[in-house]
Amino acid sequence: MKRVRLHGAARAEVREAMRNLENERPGWAKKFKLELDRLFALILRHPRVGARHETTLYRRFGMKTFPYIIYYRVLADTIWIVAVSHGKRRPNYWIGRSPS
Repeated sequence: MKRVRLHGAARAEVREAMRNLENERPGWAKKFKLELDRLFALILRHPRVGARHETTLYRRFGMKTFPYIIYYRVLADTIWIVAVSHGKRRPNYWIGRSPS
């Protein structure tokens, strides 16, 4: 069975997003985390649900409520989350990350 694994930088992006959202509106961090966990579970069940990202091996899946995109790669035994990126900031900054 596959499992979801986040790159360390992706984990930091989630923490930063939650901090920023909570500062904007109390309670938003919890809503963000709930949606993120739901999408991770969806991606785990249906790994190819996300659209291919350009000509790479990565896939992307946008959050419905928040302007963030989950970038991931399907590996043999892992769904590797490479980035949880704000949709309007620094495109493709994460592209050089490796699954370590």
